[in-house]
This record gives sequence, structure tokens and C-alpha cells, in this order.
Amino acid sequence: MSNRRMDRYEMRNFWEARRRDGDISRVAERTGFSRSHVGNMVNDRRRLDENVARELRRISRNRTTNSVLRSRYPNVNVETEFGNYRSR
Repeated sequence: MSNRRMDRYEMRNFWEARRRDGDISRVAERTGFSRSHVGNMVNDRRRLDENVARELRRISRNRTTNSVLRSRYPNVNVETEFGNYRSR
């Protein structure tokens, strides 16, 4: 395993696999951007800011991936049911 830093798009992809409801609002509050601007950055309509990418990585780093949760709970919408999950 290499020790190189993740670039901003790798950080976004890392978060995308662990996405939960309320993440965009939380990132917007912590970075000072509006929710719509953060949403546009996450959805590739705007250039992803380094601070936003770092915050996306930070809030999702201790989470289980959505694919693992889907296999454990097949009848549950993971993004909404686990949306109140707080990362450390």
C-alpha cells in the first residue's frame, strides 16, 4: 500500500461509496459554501474545491461502504436509513 495522498477526485469517490443523507449540508456548514454550490461540486457541475474534498473524506472515513450495508440489509434504503450516522 502506498503512502501517497489522495487527490480531490479520489476523496470524492471514497465519499460517494459511503454517502448518507445530510452529508452535503454538513459539508456546506463546515466549509462555508452554500449547499447548492457543494452539491454542484459533488455532481461535477463545478470544480471540486480541495477543502470540500478533504471534508467529504473526513466525514466518511469511518463508515462502512454502501455496498456492504446493502448486502447486510437488502430491504433497506441505505442512504436514507443510515443518514443520521455520525462519523467520529
